[in-house]
Parts: sequence; structure tokens; C-alpha cells
Amino acid sequence: MTRRGLVTAIMLVLVGGAGAYLALRSADGGAVGGGPLGPPRDAGYFSVGGATDPGRAMSFGLLVVENGSERTATLEAVELARATAGMRIVGSYAQPVRAGPAVGFVNGFPPANATRARSAVAGYRLAPGTEVRIVVGLTVERSGRFVSRALRLSYRVGDDRYRADWPLGVRLCAPRRQYFGHCRAPTG
Repeated sequence: MTRRGLVTAIMLVLVGGAGAYLALRSADGGAVGGGPLGPPRDAGYFSVGGATDPGRAMSFGLLVVENGSERTATLEAVELARATAGMRIVGSYAQPVRAGPAVGFVNGFPPANATRARSAVAGYRLAPGTEVRIVVGLTVERSGRFVSRALRLSYRVGDDRYRADWPLGVRLCAPRRQYFGHCRAPTG
């Protein structure tokens, strides 16, 4: 390859990379996918399923993130990703992992065993090298089967905004009497 051809190839790669970066940033008000709080590349898919009644909250506390960067991260929001209409988050909190027991998937929000060492997700500051558990309260609005394929965590590190989709799925089926023992976890 000639020197001119090599320079052209390098320029195409740089321009293409910059275009992809800008496209990702503009898709969500400047947020870039993944980032230092994103799931590891080898993260498998984990999901749960359970029966409930419309309007009754369930706690889902399987999201644990670690700040692998050298700067403090500030959480902005947690939301359902790739979810069917009718399931929604009724509340959420951040809890230092060592501050209390794991939550898992249980009735009620906040769960009965919730520690007092919990804070709102929005504005929670996660120091480098520390972990936090994100607990969300979920409900469904009507009878049926509802699924969310992932939890989306929005956060920032300095001036950089990120959006990470964690492969944690949940299915809620309502009403409880109809689906108890028959509401399977979604598959990834």
C-alpha cells in the first residue's frame, strides 16, 4: 500500500470512528453507551419472573455496579429498557453493597429488609473502586404478562454522560391468583 493510500485509510477510520461516536452521543442528549459503570463484556443474561396483582409493587435489586474509573461517577436515573407497555418503575434507590442485605426479587417497595443506608439514585455519587446496589420498585397497571429485557443506568463522569444497559430481565404476570407458579423469567 502506498503512503497516500495508508493516509487515506487512516483518515477514513478516524472519520468513521468520530461519526459513530457523535451518533451515539446524539442518540440520548449526549450520552455514550456503556462507560466505566457498564456491564462487563462477558456479562451473561440474568432474569426473574413473578406473579403479582395490578398496582402492587415488587422490588428488584439485582443490579450491582462498580466504578472502575479513577473519577467519581454521579448516577442520574435507572429505567426499564426494551419493556412492554404497562410495566413501570414506582421508585428506586441506591444502597452501598456492604450497608445491608441483598434484595433479590421480593414483594413490596421498598422491601421489608431495606436498610436505612439508602439514597435516591439521581445524584448518588459513586467513588472510584466502590460498588452500589440499585433497587427498583416495579408494578404493572393491568392484568397480563409484562417484560423488561434490561435495566438502563444513566450517569456521568465529569462532563461525559453515559447510558449502560444491564442484561437483567424481569417478567411480571397479573393477576397473582392466575399466574402464581406460572410466570417464567424471560430469556435473553
